[in-house]
Amino acid sequence: LFCHDIIIIRGKNMKNNMDLELINKFRANYKSNQENSNIENNIRKNGIKKACLNNSIVKKFNYNFNVEIPETKIYNQYNSSECYIYATLRMIKSILYKKEKNLLNLDLSANYLEFYDKLEKVNVLYDKLIELEEITVDIINNQVNRLVGNYGTFHFCRNLINKYGLVLEKDMPDVNENYNTNLVIELLRAKIKIDAISLMNCPKKSRENLKIKLLEEAYDFLSKTMGNPPTEFIYNGKSYTPVSFKNELLENELDNYVTITPFAKNIFYESYAFTPSIYISSNESIIEMKASAIKKCIIKQLQDGIGVWFSCEESTTLDFENGIIDNELYDYSKYLNIKKINTAQKLLFGIIGYDHAMCITGALLTKNDIIQFKVDDSFGIYGKYNGHLIMPSNFLENGIITVVIHKKFITKENKNEKNNT
Repeated sequence: LFCHDIIIIRGKNMKNNMDLELINKFRANYKSNQENSNIENNIRKNGIKKACLNNSIVKKFNYNFNVEIPETKIYNQYNSSECYIYATLRMIKSILYKKEKNLLNLDLSANYLEFYDKLEKVNVLYDKLIELEEITVDIINNQVNRLVGNYGTFHFCRNLINKYGLVLEKDMPDVNENYNTNLVIELLRAKIKIDAISLMNCPKKSRENLKIKLLEEAYDFLSKTMGNPPTEFIYNGKSYTPVSFKNELLENELDNYVTITPFAKNIFYESYAFTPSIYISSNESIIEMKASAIKKCIIKQLQDGIGVWFSCEESTTLDFENGIIDNELYDYSKYLNIKKINTAQKLLFGIIGYDHAMCITGALLTKNDIIQFKVDDSFGIYGKYNGHLIMPSNFLENGIITVVIHKKFITKENKNEKNNT
């Protein structure tokens, strides 16, 4: 019936729709330009990324840095979408190294934090549902799709670590190549949607008890697919709980770090890139600063020996093979006739967004300028630089969404350098 109605509507408005004559005109115009066929053949042979790769950009980079924090293991997130956790753990390793050098290679479990990240999101979902006067199928569907997913920030990680602590990777092993995060999320959403139907016919006063039962089922689901989190483990011959281990290692050090952005906050909060903090505590406060001021903070933090967590646009800017992340790396505008707009507009339209989180671990400085940064990725040892990337300094203006900096490097002067792009 629905399809039948569409056919009738289209029949009445045929003059407003495409017809074969118009399409044949498009085809003739396309074929009249030989360059279109050349680009088409190149893309079919090599794929869009390789066909649009700007080799002149690739050739200008050299793997050279004069400010670096000590190197350690390159993580491999496989298909887990835990980049924001791995970037946080890389930063933590540099914090621990300053405390005690042999802690640099301490393996902490990202999977442990991801388990509780998902469980917290499920808890928030059920809390929202049980407070409603009326629960509908549409509300369940929309809320599950919005709240239960693979996304997070440094702020999320800090809250998880403060509440649940840390464990060693050997005590809750990280996921491997067999883990399929998209399937896990799809099945988890399906389970929650079906389970939540029971809340629809439950009296409001009884929903809390039912919620506990449903939350336990979500816990069981996550334990089966990700592993059951330990409550105690042994480190250096001593017994720890995850929280006591975190307290001894880090105390409250992560609370000294804040999130900053080079975008005007009114644009940032309205954009696709903004991920609200939906659980554990209130929304994170974002500090707005000029890119030039943020770069100075990054260099100070690196010189202090601490890595710099950042989120960025990755899908259209990263060349895994050559180990480069640069917004000018691919000539999509040239080959696919995509018009250029400024970076703030790209953020607002979701053309660039928070695709990935990584850790800045080095930089190349001249007397008067920052040439490029060294970045640790979390997709294992790959490409020309074995999982490390080169990132030009101007990527901060063109592709970085947020950066995490210690409060001591944010002075009144640079905090007031607001970017009104």
